[in-house]
Amino acid sequence: MPKKSLAILLMSFFLIPSVTFAGYRCTSTSLANEGDTREEVRSDCGDPVRVYNDVVKYRGHWEHRERWIYERNGKAKGLDFYDGILRKVSKMK
Repeated sequence: MPKKSLAILLMSFFLIPSVTFAGYRCTSTSLANEGDTREEVRSDCGDPVRVYNDVVKYRGHWEHRERWIYERNGKAKGLDFYDGILRKVSKMK
């Protein structure tokens, strides 16, 4: 491969943004993904251990957040829903 083609290929690799979607593997066969509704997550993962409701600053403005806590293998994950849609999955301490 000519050096110019290789350089263009490498540059395009670094300039194209990568798209990743956070998810939570709730069972060996079920995965809750960002963009899923509460109903889809409950259907795939079952009921959460705990549910919290609060108001947080999200993307520059205040919004109602519903956080579902799931525990698996001694580790807890928080699934944050905004307007009924899963927007963020995070580790719980």
